[in-house]
Amino acid sequence: MTTCFDLNNPFSTAEFKRVKAVRFTMFDADTIVGYSVAEIHDTNVYRDGMPIHGGVNDPRLGPIDVRSVCETCNCDLKSCPGHWGHVTLARPMFHWGFMKATHNVLRSVCYYCSRLLADPREHNMQNALKLVAPKKRLQAVMLCCRTKKRCAVAGGDDQPMSPPEGELQEEVGDKFVGGC
Repeated sequence: MTTCFDLNNPFSTAEFKRVKAVRFTMFDADTIVGYSVAEIHDTNVYRDGMPIHGGVNDPRLGPIDVRSVCETCNCDLKSCPGHWGHVTLARPMFHWGFMKATHNVLRSVCYYCSRLLADPREHNMQNALKLVAPKKRLQAVMLCCRTKKRCAVAGGDDQPMSPPEGELQEEVGDKFVGGC
């Protein structure tokens, strides 16, 4: 006699292994287009009661009701896993999920030379760089850089410098100082 436990947890002779790491990354544009089965380019959803090819309910992305089948895998609503589509944007866009982290990084580096604003030899900065957790490390580095207005360079002189080649002096003004 089989029990409910046996049906939910079938016996396997495979060796148990521990997961060492899980890594989440973002796909690049070419990979997304490669996995995609349809380009979404039409703002209309239906035409004469049927989903439009190139719309958000494209039949190649999966069935939308029990009467239809998927045009990609020919499965019904219950067994089709769904498929990817992609939207080609007219201009590059920032991913809103990374805006806060990007803003924090940009506030921690020099506008002119992209060096860290805080001196890596400072005690607080060394402690921040030793942190293993990336979010905590970024937060600690950002706290070290928050009070700095000029980037720290090995020379340490805070004398105003001339702007980079080709940049107008009026655009830079008195802001171009530090070790840049």
